[in-house]
This record gives sequence, C-alpha cells and structure tokens, in this order.
Amino acid sequence: MQYRSEIDGLRALAVLPVILFHAGFKFFAGGFVGVDVFFVISGYLITSILIVEIEREKFSLVNFYERRARRILPALVFVIVLCIPIAWLTMTVDSFKEFSHSIVAVSLFASNILFWRESGYFEAAAEEKPLLHTWSLAVEEQYYLIFPLLLMFAWRQGFKRERLFWLIAFIAALSLLACEWGSRNSPSANFYLAPFRGWELLAGSLAAFTVQKHGVRSNNIAASIGLLMVLYATFFFDSFVPFPSFYTLVPVFGVVLIVLFADSKTLVGRLLSLRLFVGIGLISYSAYLWHQPIFAFTRILSVEEPSHDLMLSLSMLTMLLAYGSWKYVETPFRFKDKINRKTIFTYSCVSLIGFIVIGSSSAIFSQKLNPGNFNPLNSFQISEASRSNTLLREESWGVVRQYNENELWFDLDNNYENALIIGNSHSKDLYNVLLHSKYNGSEFSFARYGSEISDINKNFSELSGVPNFKHADTIIIASRYDLEDVASLNQVIEKFIEAGKEIIVVNNIHEFPEYRTRSWTLADFIAYVVRDDKSYADDEVLVNHINSAYFNAYSGNKTTTRVDFTGTVSEINESLALIVKGFPNVTLLDRMDYICQSELKLCSGVNESLEKLFYDYGHHTLEGARYFGAEVSRINWLEP
Repeated sequence: MQYRSEIDGLRALAVLPVILFHAGFKFFAGGFVGVDVFFVISGYLITSILIVEIEREKFSLVNFYERRARRILPALVFVIVLCIPIAWLTMTVDSFKEFSHSIVAVSLFASNILFWRESGYFEAAAEEKPLLHTWSLAVEEQYYLIFPLLLMFAWRQGFKRERLFWLIAFIAALSLLACEWGSRNSPSANFYLAPFRGWELLAGSLAAFTVQKHGVRSNNIAASIGLLMVLYATFFFDSFVPFPSFYTLVPVFGVVLIVLFADSKTLVGRLLSLRLFVGIGLISYSAYLWHQPIFAFTRILSVEEPSHDLMLSLSMLTMLLAYGSWKYVETPFRFKDKINRKTIFTYSCVSLIGFIVIGSSSAIFSQKLNPGNFNPLNSFQISEASRSNTLLREESWGVVRQYNENELWFDLDNNYENALIIGNSHSKDLYNVLLHSKYNGSEFSFARYGSEISDINKNFSELSGVPNFKHADTIIIASRYDLEDVASLNQVIEKFIEAGKEIIVVNNIHEFPEYRTRSWTLADFIAYVVRDDKSYADDEVLVNHINSAYFNAYSGNKTTTRVDFTGTVSEINESLALIVKGFPNVTLLDRMDYICQSELKLCSGVNESLEKLFYDYGHHTLEGARYFGAEVSRINWLEP
C-alpha cells in the first residue's frame, strides 16, 4: 500500500483534541471525536492491506497478527509496566483493585467490556482510571480478530470486491442503526461495545475499497468539507450531544471525505502533510497511551482540579514521552531483522500472561498489599467518626435494597396515608429521610420506586401494575431532573391525576462542590484545608466552619451550571415551579428547607460528631437521613 503522509497528519488531528479534551480545555469540548477519527483511519489502513493480500492469495493470519503485535503491544506493555508501581503507591485499596481488574481486561483485549460493566452510578470517577482509554484499543483489537476472518470466509464463498463492499456496507448500516438505538436505550453499552462502534471502522473499510478501485480522486472542495466536518465536531460537539449516534456521522464522514479526496494536490492534503502534523501523527499512538495515566495520577494526587497551566504542561510532557517511547520502544519492534517473529510472539505471550497473573493477584490481595501509602490524601479523615464516601454511599442504599419494588411495602391494615416516592437516586435519599421522620408510622407509610421521570412517561403501564402504586394515596416525585424529565413532567403529573393520586413534586437539591475528582465532599475539603490550624481543633468550631461553608456554597453559587444540563440548578427548579403552577392541587416542596437555616447562615454538611451528612454533591448518608429526618419533623416539612 502506498504511503500517504496526509493520513499520518490526520492522526495528529485525532490525538491532539483527545488529549486537550481530557486535560479539561473547554475549547475542545468535542475532542472526544478524535477516537472516532482513529477508528476510521484504522479501518481504512487495515482493509487496504487485507484486500491486496487476499486477492493475491498472500494473506496469512499469522503475518497479520504479527504486524498487529509489533504495532500495538510494545508501547502498551511499556506504559502498563510503569503504571503498576505508581498505582500501588498512590491509589486507594478500592481504586487499586479496579486498576488491577483493568490490567487483566487489557491483556484479554476486553477492557471495553470491563469499563462497560463498571459504568453507571457506582463507578469511580473516570478521570482517575489510568487505563480507561484502552477501551478504544479493545474495540480495535476485537475488529482485528473478527474482520480478517470475515473477509477470508466471504472471499472463499465467492464474494469478490464489489460484493464484499456491499456486504460490509450492509453490516455497517446494521451497526449504525444499532448505535442510534443504543444512544437512546443503552448509552453505556453503546459507548463501549464493538457492535455499536463497528460501523465507524467499517466506514474506513468502505473507503479502502473505494480507493483501491478508483484511487484517491483529488478534490479540494470535498477534502475541505471533510476537514471542516471533523473540526466542527471537535469544537462544537459537547457532552450534551448523544454520542455515538447519528451525530457521529459528522466526524466519521468527514474523515472518509479526506481519505477519498485529499492528496498532495489539495490544500487539505498539503496541510496535513506538513512535517509538524506528520511528526505528531507518527507518535500519536504513544501519545494516546501516555495521556490518560499522566492525567489520572495527577488528579489522584490533587485535592482540587489541576489548573489549566498544569494540564497544559502535562500535555506537553505527554508528547515528549510519546516521542521517547515511539523512538526507543515502538520503532525497534517494527524491524523483523532486529526482532524476529518468534521473539515478538514470545514477548507478547509472556507480557499478556504476566499481566493476567499480576492483575488477578493484585485484585485478590489488594487489601494486604496496602496500596496508597505514598498519597497522604488517602488516609485523611475529618474525624474518627468519618468514613469513606464509597462506603457511605453503599450504606445509604442498604435500606431500599431490602425490598423488592415490584412487591407491596405498605401495611394495608394500618390506617395511614400511603406515599410512594418516585425518582432516581434522590428518591432513595428522600425515602431514607422520611423513614426517620415523625411522619413515618403515624401519618404516612412510605415506599419507593426507582426510575427516571422521563421513563415513567414512556412506561407508565409498567408502573401502574406495581402494587405500591396501586395502593398509594400520594405520589412524591423526587429526582435529579434532566431535560427529558422536565419535558415529560406535565404528562407524568396528568397520568398520576388520572390515576386518582395526590401529588407532591420535590425540586432539585442544590449541588455542592466536590473535590479530588468528585471523591471528596465539601466537608472533606474544608476539614483538610484547616487540618493544621489549631483554632479549629475544637470539634464544635470545625462543625460550625464546615456548615458555614455549605451555606456560602448554597447562597453564593446558585448560578453554577450543572455539567449534564443546559441550565443552572436554579433554572431547573424555576421550570419545575412553572409546571406545578399549572396544577392547583399539586404541592411543590424544597429539600433545602430542611438542609439549611438561612437565619443562622448554616447548611448542615456534618453533625455535631463530624459525621458527614452527604457522600457527594447532594446525596444523603444514612446519618444524614437520620439528621434530616429530625429536621423534617421539626419544621413540619410535609405540611407546607
């Protein structure tokens, strides 16, 4: 296959946005599309090689996997080897255990499956996972395992170039449709798993067939449109864009246009062939490998989010390390006269098996290995009564997990008003609070049903068949509302009214700051800041200082934009208030009424014993549920 310098230059446009996006630069809000650019390039290059070799009957699976091993494994192994001791020195026991699992998953080419299974509410902060980025390598590796076999089988069944093209186009179309479906119904699986991402690689494969048949058709306009599409996605896409989905066609089709129409005669081809872009493209794989561990360990060792200056410096360090590993690790393994096939396969097998053994052992014995000693932040506690937020979070779920939501919780022999609390994790919090209030067992009996509000609108028949709903007199809606929830709340309320229910809507809780990549609460942070100040040695003084900080955060940061919503928490609550105003018999309650005492300028973040009442930005611990249950009773919260 003829070398195309513009393809190496295109790699630069893939890796730089990814690095700067993960570094936290908002200007590169869509930098994540760099991974999609890599997918298309990989599909194009691999297919270009396979077509020629299969047609000439020179294709060998052994040769193919040897080339992949030479390309992928040396630098990957090198980076993981360096990560292991740093992870042991800096990570908590739980994080080190997760890291150990990821080592095993990388070795089995299945890290995308691991991170998919870990994704969701209880996953550790993604920014603190050193090997998280290997999910994309796993997708490519799975493609390398399956795609050559598919081509060989189809070829032997009489599928020549044209029929192969349409077969691949058909499979790509199915994958794209699955991707769009997944973006709406299973976002996490859609993001990580190969069946939903395969169409991006196959788009590159289709481009390879086209170039093999027609060559690169020099076209300035088409190539320029392709580049603009990639740049548009890089700078104008953000976390609000469902991804991957049909939106992903923008960068993917942009890359395909560049592959098909950019050559040395076009402006785009000449631009991408500049030595700077080609040089960065050559080291792009190593740069991609290095950036996530460097950023993750920096965040693990930081109390606050690292500054932009620091992250820019680390991005530059990434490129320096990338050059070193490209020159001294990647490049030597590519020459067969220096490192023969037996050596590369032996190296690969020993490395991967070694990682499986090390990762499995580290996961099993993580507690005994006592990781994290180098990082004093791991051992910091507000007080002897304080515990890790991970443990506090798990404990807070313990109450509702004792029950099956599809079975009846209410005691129908008691003459109480049955109240069903509906919503996401915040409905769990409110259930715990009200369970510890004066209302429980005197005026009300409480049950909980976990769901996003928008899902209630879509699947109301499912909820209407639940025994707790059938026997509920009152529905309390308590959730962390997103755009879909707000849009569907009118219809949900109407359905509840039609079902003969009294309705209480509870607005969004204020979202307090978090630190150490969201693993520390505001209480943890304030206590750490004043840890050496003797004036806060008295618990009462420290309690007052922390709770004052919570009030300041509440009163001074009401305009803070929520990361997954196009407005502020206050704006969300204003939308809820407008909706409720349209229903005269629906009550609106504010959770901040039992959390804050404006006259004292205090919001309760810890109790008198310095036990945390929140385990993150706004979820209550069990102690928080007990504390706020008493506050709910004191202010007669359910009787506005």
